[in-house]
Formats: sequence, structure tokens, C-alpha cells
Amino acid sequence: MSESITTTTRFADAKGTVARTLEIIQCFGGKRTDWTLGDIAKTVNLPRSTVHRLLGIMQGQGFVEADSQTRQYRPGPEIYRIGAVLSANMPIIPCAMPILRDIAQRTDETTLLSLFYPKQLQKAFVAQVESSRTMRYVIELNVRGSMLWGASAHAILAFLDQPAIQRALADPERSPSTGRKVDRRALLRELGRIRAEGYARSVGERVPTAIGLAVPVFGADGLIKGSLSVTYPESRIDERHNRRLIPLLRDGAAALSSRLGWISGGEDDPYRLIKP
Repeated sequence: MSESITTTTRFADAKGTVARTLEIIQCFGGKRTDWTLGDIAKTVNLPRSTVHRLLGIMQGQGFVEADSQTRQYRPGPEIYRIGAVLSANMPIIPCAMPILRDIAQRTDETTLLSLFYPKQLQKAFVAQVESSRTMRYVIELNVRGSMLWGASAHAILAFLDQPAIQRALADPERSPSTGRKVDRRALLRELGRIRAEGYARSVGERVPTAIGLAVPVFGADGLIKGSLSVTYPESRIDERHNRRLIPLLRDGAAALSSRLGWISGGEDDPYRLIKP
């Protein structure tokens, strides 16, 4: 009996230590990277002596570093190593599919994920969940194309830096739907609206009579990674429908960005701008 009680007590203590250590690690997972001992103790609601002991263990394993002059703790090389490995192997499509399915189920419209290819300055649809309606669009996947046409591309283009935007505008590709050249001034105005309002919209730019709505997706580095979009026939255009779709895209894109390691920037959070 005595041996059983001792074993159970040791297990409970070990489990508590693991939970407390994970809470401390979570402190370093936001925008703030430098912490004093007191700030950590207050945040995780633990005695300073306990936090100091756990930080010592973490420091010995390379998970935190201590600055002897400022007496602050920051993430150590082991945290960055693990983060880099996980980020490099992040399966974005499996992460996105439950979100795509949820939006498609709620709206019964074709929902898509696009990825941005910075070296080629192009984008491609890489995943979709189709509408069950008779009138719907089925998009060809994994075909890279211009950033000039369609809401899914514009939602990405608007959040690139100015040199990249100017390079994209130099693309001579005409609209796949109408064959017309891009109106660069009009597109620049539209990109400004997207940055101000947080979402893109298009009518018949890539596919005749197709409505497109899209919201940007960001990665752990804060850079644009792609977009989440819906497309449906112009015959079903309805502003009330759009007002329902846009918040769903916003919430889905924010959730996917969070899964990719993106951290909300507070007032600078682009998803806060979206108020259809």
C-alpha cells in the first residue's frame, strides 16, 4: 500500500512539473520574447522560486537563454530549432481542409485555398471543396498563374511589398475570361481598398460570370502565404449572401493563419478590418 501511494504521488508531481513548464514555454510563443522572472511568475501564477527552478532546467536543455545584464529570459536555440523544423514541414493543405469543408457546408459554395509562389510571383489553387449545387465552378488545381486576375490573387497581391506589386503589374497576361489587358491604375486602387477593408472581390476576371471573394492567409513570419476564397455563379449574386460569406472567410483565414504560426498584431490585425 505504501509503495502504491508513493508511486502515485511521484507521478502527480511529475505531471504538475510538465504542465507548469509548458505554461512557461507558452509565454515565449507570442510577440514578446524577453521576460523577467517576475513577469513570468505573475503570468503563470507560480512562485518565483518554482519558476526560477524550471527556467534553470529549461536553460540547461537550451530552451531558454538568460541575459546576465538585463536579467531577462528569451527563447533558446532549441526552441528555434524545433520551430524551424515544424514550420518547414507544416502540411498546409491538411490544416486547411477542415476549414474549407466547414465553409462549404455552411454556404454550399465552392471553397478554395490558394498558395503564393514568391520566386515565380504567381499563385495556384491547391485545394477545393465543391458546392453540391447544379450550377457551380470546379477549378483546376496546381496550375500557377498571374497575380493580376481574380479575387484569390488580389487578396495576396495587396499584401506584398511595393517592388513585388510593381513586378506583378508588369505581367502582360490578359484576362483569361475576357482577353482584356489589365487596368493598372484601377487595380492599384483596388489593392488599396483590399488593404483597407481586408478582403478581395472580383466578377468574371478568370472565369466568365464567376463571383470571387477572398481573404489573405499569413504565415508565422507575418508574410502572405496565400488566400482563402469562395466562387459562385453571377446569377446567384446577392449582397446578403456576400455579407454572410465574408465573415466566414475571415474567420477561416484567421484560423488557418494561426495554425501556421501567425500571431495577431492587435490593432494591426488585418482580419479586424473586415466588416462587410
